[in-house]
Amino acid sequence: MTTDYSSVAKQVGKTPSAVERRTQQVLDENQQSWKASGMDSGMMQNRAVRIAARQLITEKRKIASSGCV
Repeated sequence: MTTDYSSVAKQVGKTPSAVERRTQQVLDENQQSWKASGMDSGMMQNRAVRIAARQLITEKRKIASSGCV
């Protein structure tokens, strides 16, 4: 499965490389437990992209509501 980082990046308002970096970070943090629960690599990648997107959106909203921007 190939992930279209540009499509996800457009949805969350970040660059594709930022989404890819965050996805890799999420995978690094969770891969062992996901593998132990029986997930295959496609499922892990899909879940990591979704979690990364949600984290980036949440961070963007926090910054916007803080008045720092």
